Amino acid sequence: MLPLSKKTEYAILALAYLARRAGKTVSARQMAQAYGLPLAMLMNVLKVLHHEGLLHSERGVKGGYRLAADPGAVTLYDLMRSVDGPSRSDRIIGTAGDRAFLSPIRTLQSRLVDFLKNIKLSMLVTPEEAGG
Repeated sequence: MLPLSKKTEYAILALAYLARRAGKTVSARQMAQAYGLPLAMLMNVLKVLHHEGLLHSERGVKGGYRLAADPGAVTLYDLMRSVDGPSRSDRIIGTAGDRAFLSPIRTLQSRLVDFLKNIKLSMLVTPEEAGG
């Protein structure tokens, strides 16, 4: 099983919550309470998603977040790189010494990246496309 970071998990949950409330502005507190997430960590993730253009942010008493990007145009790979940055394996593989040993690792990594690039966020966050 491919482990996802907490940041990626929180991002998926937040995007799913917002996708189910298309066009509505939702506070970070509402999302955190809905899933029992720590508000501070969720707010950090939401800030990154806003910076990456996936969310609109509105300040003020009635402020909050709403989707800015089409979930069908963003991949799970894009999301993971947005919230987590370059993966640790990207850095390790680029600098290790034994190239013969790394060939199967590179092949595996390449296939995992291809797989993640084929998972659109809409498959995870949009009920109609997820079959839910």
